[in-house]
Amino acid sequence: MVVEDDEHMRALLAGLVRQLGFERLIEVARIDQALGVLESNDVELALIDLCLDEEDGTALIAAIRSHRRTGIPAMPIVAVSATSTLSRVEQAIAAGADAFIAKPFSVASVQRSVTLACVKRQLTKTPKQDVLDTIRLFDRQDSFVDID
Repeated sequence: MVVEDDEHMRALLAGLVRQLGFERLIEVARIDQALGVLESNDVELALIDLCLDEEDGTALIAAIRSHRRTGIPAMPIVAVSATSTLSRVEQAIAAGADAFIAKPFSVASVQRSVTLACVKRQLTKTPKQDVLDTIRLFDRQDSFVDID
């Protein structure tokens, strides 16, 4: 699921995530739409803009982490924002984001962030050495903000 109020940015992010193999991707512009999607769809991943037309994306991240539907709280979440100050990244982490993409972004940064978010969620189930090695690889990337 891509939650982004700007139509062009939403389409761009969705296209990049589809290239990573997430074919059943739902695109929405508002928090209420995202919550509706969670009630009736299996969502594998969420990219959430933190500034949504006078709504705060961190509230949606927190709602997902406390969702009552099985599997929803454990989904990988990537926060997206044009404001990439330390405090903004910390807010996203505190709400439950697994990775952070700063706008403007590169294709590589989206791919790394989505992959890392997925790996981090899998780590809670099966910590394997190859997964840990993958995280160390991502930690060395300059354009990625690691939010461990």
